[in-house]
Amino acid sequence: MEPKTSPELADSSISANVDIAPADPRVIGLYGVPGCGKSYLMKQLKQELGESDFQYFEGSEVINSVTVGGLNAFKKLDEHQKNQIRKLAINSIKSTCAQSGNVGIVTGHFMFWDDEASEQALRVCTQADLDTYTHILYVNTPVEVTAKQRTEDTDKERLAVSIQHLHRWQETEIREIRGLCRENNILFATIYPNLKGKLAILVRDFQRHDESHNKSVAEQLLDETISVHYGELQTVLFFDADKTLAADDTGARFWKRIKETKGEDDPLSALFGGPLEYSYTAFRQATLLYEESTMDDEFDSICEEVATYTQLYPQMFVLLHQAGRYNHVCPIIVTCGLRRVWEKIMEKAGLSNVIKVVGGNRITDGLVVTPSVKESLVTRTQRVHAAYTWAFGDSPVDLLMMIAAHQAIVAVGEQQSWSKSMEHNLLTAMVNDGLQARQALLPNDLSPPRLDIVRLPVVNLTEKSFQDSIFQPYKSSGGLRLYHATDSNAAKLLSTPMRDDNIRGPPQQKAHSKAGSI
Repeated sequence: MEPKTSPELADSSISANVDIAPADPRVIGLYGVPGCGKSYLMKQLKQELGESDFQYFEGSEVINSVTVGGLNAFKKLDEHQKNQIRKLAINSIKSTCAQSGNVGIVTGHFMFWDDEASEQALRVCTQADLDTYTHILYVNTPVEVTAKQRTEDTDKERLAVSIQHLHRWQETEIREIRGLCRENNILFATIYPNLKGKLAILVRDFQRHDESHNKSVAEQLLDETISVHYGELQTVLFFDADKTLAADDTGARFWKRIKETKGEDDPLSALFGGPLEYSYTAFRQATLLYEESTMDDEFDSICEEVATYTQLYPQMFVLLHQAGRYNHVCPIIVTCGLRRVWEKIMEKAGLSNVIKVVGGNRITDGLVVTPSVKESLVTRTQRVHAAYTWAFGDSPVDLLMMIAAHQAIVAVGEQQSWSKSMEHNLLTAMVNDGLQARQALLPNDLSPPRLDIVRLPVVNLTEKSFQDSIFQPYKSSGGLRLYHATDSNAAKLLSTPMRDDNIRGPPQQKAHSKAGSI
C-alpha cells in the first residue's frame, strides 16, 4: 500500500498495521446506487453470519477514519487527493482482513451521478479497489424502491433525481462493473430478484470456495461413486456430456428458453470468449449467471424442458446401457455444463441408477467442473483406485482428461456443430503431449471424420470387438490387461508418433509406452 505521507491522512486503528500479509484475503464489495440499501443488507449479513469469520466495513466510515478532519475535510479535497485516500482506505481494509484471516464485506460507491443533466458520471472506483475485491455483489434494488428510500432517508443529503435517471445510473454501473470484474478476475453477481433470499448462503460459499476446495469436492464425489463398485472395479469410463453424448448444447438451449421468457441473451459465449477464458473463475462466474437468471424452482423447470428435448446419440445410448450391465465397470458423466439437465436425461433414458453425473452451475452443487478437474478425476482413478480409464469428449475442454486417460475417444458429430478450435488443439495435444486417440462418428458413420483416419482412426461404438475391449474383465493377479493388437489400426498408427522426428522427450516416451494398446 502507499505510505501515509499526506497531511490529510490521520492515524487510526484500522490503518495502523499497513503491511499486507502474503496471502491475499477474500474481500466482498457491496455496490449500488446511493439509497439502494447497501448498509441495510450489510447489517442483515452481520446478523446472519456473525463476526467470528467476517469483518464489516462501511466505506465512508473507513475514509472518515483515515482523513484528518474526517469526511468534511475529505469532501474539500481535489479528486487526485481523494483517490489517494480511497486507495489508502481499501488497502487498510485489505491489510486488516489479511492479518485477521477473516472475509471482509465492504459497502462502496462505483460512481456518483446526481446531476442527471450531465452525460458524465464521476467514477470513484480505483485500481486498488479492483486489486482488493475478490467478489462484488451489486445491490440492484428496483429503482422505484431506491427512489422512495432516498426520499425517506433524512440522515443523508441526496439530490432528487428521476426514476429514469436512477435506472440509467444503475444499468451503467452494472455494465461497467461486470466488465471490470472479468478483466480483474473478480466474481460478480446482481442480487435482485433471484439472489436476495440466499445472500448469506452465497457469501458463505465465497468464504470457503477456491480451486483447492473445488478439487476436493470433485474427488469426494468420485470416491463416493466408485465405492459402489468396491472390490470389483476394474474400468472407469469418463464421458463429457454436451455434444459427446448428444448433439445438443444444453446450456445454449437453457439460455434460449431464458431469452424467450425474459429477453436475456446467452451470456456464456461472451464470458468464455473473454479474458477469463475457461478458467476456474470463469466457470464460477457461469454459476453466478445461472443463479442470477432464475429462482431454484424455475431453474429446475427449465432443466426439465431442456432434458425432454435432448436425445442421446443411439450409439451412446447402447454403450451406456451396456456399461450398466457390468459391476466391474463404472461409467461417470463429468460435465462443465448443467448437472441437473444431465441427471434428468439419464432418468429419461433409464440410466439414473447406473450413471453418476458430476457437474455444477448452482451454488448448492458445491463445485464447478473445469478442464483440470476432469483431468484430476482421471488421474485419481488411476493412482488411488487402480482402475483402467477411458475418456470420451468432443472439445478442447476435454483434452486434459483425454490425455490423462489410458484410452481416448473423440466424439465427432455433424460438421456444423464442431468446436472451431478443436482440430488445432487436438493436433497440438497429439504432437506435444503424446495424445493417442480414436474418433467415433456420430450419429452414424456417414459423418465426416476429423483430421484423417490415419492419425485419428475411426471406431464404431456398437461393434462387439470395441465393446469387448472396454467391458472384458481381466484377471486380478498382476493387475495387467493384455491385448493382442499387432494387426489393429491402433498398432499401425503408433508407428507415426514413434517414428516422427518432431516428437521427442516425454511425448515420445508416452507413445512407446502405449505401443500395443487399442
